[in-house]
Amino acid sequence: MDNNRGTGKLRRLNEYFQVAFRFYNLKQEYLTPVLFVILLAIIFLPNLIQEINFTFFAAYIASRIVFYVVSTIYLLACIKEFKNEKYTVKTLLKEVMLKIHKVIATWAIYDILTSAGMFLLIAPGIYFYLSYIFNICYLMDKNESIFGTFKASGKITSGIKLQILYAISFLVLLRLFPFIAYDPAKKFLIFLFVLSFLASVTHLIQQRMVALMYMDLEYGKKLDEGQEWE
Repeated sequence: MDNNRGTGKLRRLNEYFQVAFRFYNLKQEYLTPVLFVILLAIIFLPNLIQEINFTFFAAYIASRIVFYVVSTIYLLACIKEFKNEKYTVKTLLKEVMLKIHKVIATWAIYDILTSAGMFLLIAPGIYFYLSYIFNICYLMDKNESIFGTFKASGKITSGIKLQILYAISFLVLLRLFPFIAYDPAKKFLIFLFVLSFLASVTHLIQQRMVALMYMDLEYGKKLDEGQEWE
């Protein structure tokens, strides 16, 4: 374990937003559109299943696994670009697939902790969500164990959870915008599509922001002063 972990500091939130909102800006230009379409499909399509039965649960589990994989691929691509490391779609897929069991387990545990916390008292869910938001970064970038990712993320977020919450809250408000503008007279399916579209966009923005924050917090002073993000 790196004893200097967590010595970096977060930049101003507007700096993160300026870069994170350019979520499409990857060197592999076609990667983001492909991942976006996959995300949109797995978020929207389960809404078409009207009955809660085996098919519904099977589709939900399958969609979550695909969601975990797509999110990890995009996050890893962002980290590599911010570290100026070369990569291809093939190398990204290889890295993720080699750790697929850890990727699924880490995401699933994170989901369960957050959901259980939200269901019980809300506050614990928010705490877990913010504390372990960088666990996949540590899994893919530092090759930590599943337990190690939670420990490392918990340590690095100590004392800065409110700053992270401010940034995430803005993205949550963007996802809720369709509810404000929803017209009951319009088709509900269109509403669900718009909701799914925004959820896909804001998720990629959030993953890019997570990668940016992780780079500052984990590497901090190891990065060149005044380094420009792209």
